[in-house]
Amino acid sequence: FYINKAIKKGEKLIKKDKNNDLAYFYLGGSYGYRAIHKSEKGNWFGAFVDAVKGTNYIEKALSINPQLYDAYYGLGVYKYWRSAKSQVLWFLPFFKDERQAGINEIQRAIARGNYSRIEAKGALITIYRNEELYDRALNLTDEILREYPESIYAMRNKGIILVELKRWNKAIEIFNKLAEWLRKSSWKGPEAKMEIEYYLTLIYHEQGKMNEYKRGCEKLIRLTKKLKRRTVSETINELIKKANVLCKIPKPGKEPEA
Repeated sequence: FYINKAIKKGEKLIKKDKNNDLAYFYLGGSYGYRAIHKSEKGNWFGAFVDAVKGTNYIEKALSINPQLYDAYYGLGVYKYWRSAKSQVLWFLPFFKDERQAGINEIQRAIARGNYSRIEAKGALITIYRNEELYDRALNLTDEILREYPESIYAMRNKGIILVELKRWNKAIEIFNKLAEWLRKSSWKGPEAKMEIEYYLTLIYHEQGKMNEYKRGCEKLIRLTKKLKRRTVSETINELIKKANVLCKIPKPGKEPEA
């Protein structure tokens, strides 16, 4: 809703002033965030269309003001994920691999940007995770947490990276802290609970703490039932599938093994 409003306002602004670099910048960013939302819903074609529109507006902003370094954040994200997700966009012409070019542009925004430095670091964390460059990703999460100690985004990513690195004790500290933050928060959505419980249960399983593992699976089953009554993102759908595998939940109509 708000992204669509931002797009409408941005389009009105550039009609009034064709040289408004910030209007093009924010309009491009709005299309970019809508592309992310569509990709989360599995609408890859719609996401690609919005991403192309957003990139065109950002490039226009840079043509007006080459020193608008924050714009390189959006360009870098687009270049990297267009290359990294090329197998999803099989219906489009072949794209050359611009993953490193995308990373370079995001780093440029981090170094010289005024508005999107932290967001660009967050994007680079996700990219480093995708590239399995976990130490680099961990360093970036720590950079953000030194500046913003209660950044849920950075803390969540740190927990996931520690799981990937099999640093179970440190990871469990992070997810317990996230669970505590969630209990104190006014937001009570089951999606965040589902992710936290999944990783805690996975850690208990890996540590051989079977009583905690079983209790975690019971929580995951209850949360899965809640989420099935909602429209959830592709990310949460994938998490539900992982939880089913982790807890060996039988498919409907199939009796559990003796």
